[in-house]
Amino acid sequence: MLLLLSVALQALFVYFVSGGSCFRMRLENGHCHELIERDTSTRLECCRRGGFYHHGKLSSAVFVRDILLSKSGVPNCENPCEGVISYFFGFAEETCNNVRCNKEFECKLIKGKSYCTCKSTCSKEDYESGPVCSSDFRMFRNRCALIKERCRSLNSLFTEIPCPPAAHSCNFNSNPLDNKPVKVCPEGRVCVMRAYSGKTSCESPDQSGLSYKYSYYKGQICGADNNTYTDIFALRNASLRRGIEIRIGYMGPCRADATCTNVRCQSLRMTCRPHVLTGQPICLDCNDLPPNCNAVGAFFVRRTDYAILALNESMKESRLVFGDPRWHGKVFTGGWPGICGSKGQSFPNTCFQQVFSCYGKHYYDLVSSGYCLAG
Repeated sequence: MLLLLSVALQALFVYFVSGGSCFRMRLENGHCHELIERDTSTRLECCRRGGFYHHGKLSSAVFVRDILLSKSGVPNCENPCEGVISYFFGFAEETCNNVRCNKEFECKLIKGKSYCTCKSTCSKEDYESGPVCSSDFRMFRNRCALIKERCRSLNSLFTEIPCPPAAHSCNFNSNPLDNKPVKVCPEGRVCVMRAYSGKTSCESPDQSGLSYKYSYYKGQICGADNNTYTDIFALRNASLRRGIEIRIGYMGPCRADATCTNVRCQSLRMTCRPHVLTGQPICLDCNDLPPNCNAVGAFFVRRTDYAILALNESMKESRLVFGDPRWHGKVFTGGWPGICGSKGQSFPNTCFQQVFSCYGKHYYDLVSSGYCLAG
């Protein structure tokens, strides 16, 4: 009897006093999200705060991977306000009475457990707010869309800010039916749509960007728009004015008699294709093409892996010479937009545009983001 009493008291001590981590919410996937206190919180303290509890210490790897980087949260998430009996035997149902979800979430009971889920409704005021901008420099059609994205991305630092002037908007989508958020650039930066990913980036108008650091082309260049540029820097400046990266057509000044048999490419290994509209020769790197341009795999990777893969692609793009995109080997196209190419030809992303041009008889240029409008 004394042994049973001792074991029970020990279990109660562990239940009430042992340390763990307290989080603000439990998501629908059962993970604890938005850390309040790490490793030193008790169940009682976490209950008083209206939070959710993870027993035991969080390793540095879990903290960085699941909380800081991917924000996917931590599994084994418990309601600390459960009674001792319900904790050990699972009798009592939870309630939403003490749960304090963030404002873009609402508490719901699912199979007797309380979770913070994205709100399914939006106020009339937020729906009619007009365009609003976020702290990661994106413009949304209204505040409802921003709130929905903040909930979906699990980023509490994602806040509303005043929108920059319209001139700083990266709206290169010719399809009015596409309601995706539009990137905006802070003052002193210029928006341009990159040829590698089709995504927009905010570039410095001076010559301090990475595209200059990795630039090794000297002398005149004929752009894919059939204009001659004194050097790669002039081509980049013209791209910034246009808002879309102008691709290198071939080396040297543009010539009326230029064909794929008499132009000099950036590399001897490059292939040449005539532009589908103008017939102008365009140099393409068709060696080691990506085996798969589909983004389908993006739906089957962990949030952490997705973030790392997307970051790697961004770093690859930042090291490319401006005007000379190269797709080599495996490419992760998650988050890359659909695009409209020359002659009204739509592509799921720029990777498909490159492969299509390499395997076909003509080069299709990048015209805008979003699929082409029919007719």
